[in-house]
Order: sequence, then structure tokens, then C-alpha cells
Amino acid sequence: MIQQLGYSLINDTRDAFISNKEYFVNQNREYGYSLNIHYNLHLLNEKFLSLTLTQNDFMGGAHPNTVFFSFNIAFHPQQVLSFDDLIDYSSYKDFHDFLKDCIQKYSEGEQRDNLLQHYMYVPLQNLVFYFNNEELTIVFVNIMPRYAMAHAFLSVPIEALKFKI
Repeated sequence: MIQQLGYSLINDTRDAFISNKEYFVNQNREYGYSLNIHYNLHLLNEKFLSLTLTQNDFMGGAHPNTVFFSFNIAFHPQQVLSFDDLIDYSSYKDFHDFLKDCIQKYSEGEQRDNLLQHYMYVPLQNLVFYFNNEELTIVFVNIMPRYAMAHAFLSVPIEALKFKI
């Protein structure tokens, strides 16, 4: 699954180059081009695997384009975990109410301001998140402007969450 996504990202980039060859050749001459795909392993134990896959590409401009993907897997029983599978937020009106409360509790200053401007756009389906033994992090990178990337990660202490599994 993870390897398939990596291949898919490379193939999509190649297809974009082929379909817009003249444009990309001209852009490359002027700015250069880079494509980086890497992963970060956040947790691997007998119960869970949590990792992120990040794609950065750059062809001029102030910032590269960055996209995050996450993979969260339970081993017993083996299943890919969505946020809904893992976290119980039923004491809130809905997911966005839960998210807003977490932003208010676990962020501050400019980060809080940026996250509060964007939290309603965070999709519960295909939510990008990862976790380890200390915290669960919700990634806002895919919905926020690149210049705000430093503020695009909301970390919530594990002990503040109610797990379903």
C-alpha cells in the first residue's frame, strides 16, 4: 500500500511532465526542478504502525509544493485506521467541534490563529494524522498556504484522547 502510493506519486508527476512537456522544459531551464518523496516512521510496536509520506516538488517560486499522506495501521486485527476508527470524540457535537476544542487547548499565538482560520476545511475522510506514544498530530499542511507550514501541525497529548481500540 505504501509502496503503491510512492509509485503513484512518481507516475502522476511523470504523466504531468509528458502532458505538458514544453511548459516543464521551459520552467526547468529557468528555475530547475526537484522532486523529493520521503517517509517518517512515527510509531511501530506490536499494536500499531503510524507513518507519513511527504512529497515536495519545486519549480521556482518562494516555496516548494508539499503534500502529506498518512498511514495508520492496527495489527490485531489488521486494519488500516481512519481517525474515526481510532479516536472517540462522541462527547462533541461533531469532528470539527472536537478539532476546534483541541486547537484552543493545545496551540497558542499565531499557530492558534492560523489553525482556527482553517479547521473547518479539514476533511474527516482521509484525514492526515499520525501518532506515537506521547501525542497524536493532525496535519493541516494540505489545506493551508505553504508559508504557514510551520503552524500546520496540531499535536494533542495521548492522555487527553479517548481511544476506541
